[in-house]
Amino acid sequence: MDHGRFGPQGALGGKDGMPNSVTVYQDGKAVVPDHLSKVQDIPMKPGDRVRVGNSGRR
Repeated sequence: MDHGRFGPQGALGGKDGMPNSVTVYQDGKAVVPDHLSKVQDIPMKPGDRVRVGNSGRR
């Protein structure tokens, strides 16, 4: 997932966008992977959730 640490550059005088975000909710705990593009094979159970925010607007 690109733009995990830094958002996309602004254009025509605009501000930079927000970076991507991923949060995994398991057993009542929220976990944010250190490297969004390098984490894989996260075991998921029924009731677990994943929240993905894409880069862009602030």
